[in-house]
Amino acid sequence: MFSDKQRSGLIWIVVFIIVAAFGFHLYDRLSPPPSGVIVKSEDEKPSLKEIYVYVHGAVKNPGVYKVYKGSRVFEVIELAGGLSPSADVRSINLARVVEDGENISVPTIEGTKVQTPSVGEEAQAGRREKLINVNKASVEELEKLPGIGKTIAQRIVNYREKNGPFKSPSDLLKVKGIGEKKLEKIKGLITF
Repeated sequence: MFSDKQRSGLIWIVVFIIVAAFGFHLYDRLSPPPSGVIVKSEDEKPSLKEIYVYVHGAVKNPGVYKVYKGSRVFEVIELAGGLSPSADVRSINLARVVEDGENISVPTIEGTKVQTPSVGEEAQAGRREKLINVNKASVEELEKLPGIGKTIAQRIVNYREKNGPFKSPSDLLKVKGIGEKKLEKIKGLITF
């Protein structure tokens, strides 16, 4: 079909095409990107903020653990060696996102056994369950307070993140949008 000279010519053409393609490939890989273009390495991981959480109670290795912001209670418990056999997991929300400086207390089954409370204790226990901890509550939980909408709830969260926990009801007066009247309405519904 082809003469020896033609076959030799075709082989040289194919070799030239392969060498040229390889050369263009190398040039493309080794040349710097155009200015203004940011090339992100595959090895780069986004920097995640580390926070510290204290976990104790019915866990195998209580202590302070370093986790990434956005971690959940179950992840911190795993770092603490897992739950002890006496842990009462029904009384904690394992899926909740943890916060920096948080104190997670895992109760035991013995510690949460139902005892028959007196009428006064029952009323106090019911009241405690309804109190909202302004140092731990989410924006959604804070919105349940009378006169506290999403904006003021977010200001409360932002204030405590910037300035630390609230120590008394009067500290809430430092949050824009909370005055004496509003504080009077929520004072009996909050805890610290």
